[in-house]
Amino acid sequence: MNVESGFLRMFLKTRSPVFSRVIEQMRLLAPHDIPVVVEGETGTGKELFVQCLHELSPRNRGNLVPVNMGGIPQGLFEEIFFGHVRGAFTGADMAKEGLFAAANGGTLFLDEFNAMLPEHQPKLLRVLETSTYLSVGGLETKKTSARVVVASNDSLSDLKEAGDLREDLFFRLSTFRVILPPLRERREDIVPLFQYFLAQYSDRFKKSPPSYSRTLLDRIESHEWKGNIRELSRKTERAALFCGAGPIEWHHFGVSAEEEDVFPLFGVALEGFERGYIQDAIRKSGGNVRLGSELTGLSSTTYKRKVRQHSPGK
Repeated sequence: MNVESGFLRMFLKTRSPVFSRVIEQMRLLAPHDIPVVVEGETGTGKELFVQCLHELSPRNRGNLVPVNMGGIPQGLFEEIFFGHVRGAFTGADMAKEGLFAAANGGTLFLDEFNAMLPEHQPKLLRVLETSTYLSVGGLETKKTSARVVVASNDSLSDLKEAGDLREDLFFRLSTFRVILPPLRERREDIVPLFQYFLAQYSDRFKKSPPSYSRTLLDRIESHEWKGNIRELSRKTERAALFCGAGPIEWHHFGVSAEEEDVFPLFGVALEGFERGYIQDAIRKSGGNVRLGSELTGLSSTTYKRKVRQHSPGK
């Protein structure tokens, strides 16, 4: 995977001063073999950040090994992370390496760190402090050169205060923390991200990228996007398909009434009024252009253009 390709390149390009500082922190951290914590709301791009961090580091020829900490069952931490020797337990007919061995010379990415079980924390702490571990059933201490990077939806400080994170592990990890801002705090990047996603999904659906208005871009930029980059991507995928051959409009995004929690910009509100007004005129005129033109006081040319723009189903 090359950092100069696809969405990783897009992720590194930003118009936001807030996110520019995040990218600068990434570039400063990348060359060094130190643990890094990445915090942020769901969908803010924590995994993408870690991918970029790995690719920009001298470890990019090694493996980037991701693991969801919420999926590690109780009692299996050692086997999953440290591996086991042959005969360590019934059914262990062959030795098996763990995740620390797989990430030697590379990066071990602990995702959903906030879901890590308390009983697993001292075992991770010991590896972070000594860079050594013991495989299940083994007698020989092994050394690891894996760099550990942690991602959490919750602040590690909050986890510590709630008693969900050991204080010693907190202090071992928290020296280098990067906080990814939500999309609503980097609005300068919303439209470029939308345009990137639209091009990608249009290509997937084997269609030309649909047109859109400046008013739509204003609407997209003003929306809260509580699911952040992930939500913008999914909604754009929906709009790219459901707009058909016509221009994309806001209703194609399928945003529910509950998600509409911001006061609309003037242009957005005006477009909504105009759409409803023209659709009422279409119904009252029975689709007759001359009658619709008379009802609205618009010229027939203007009325026909508005009908094409706002007719139901568009």
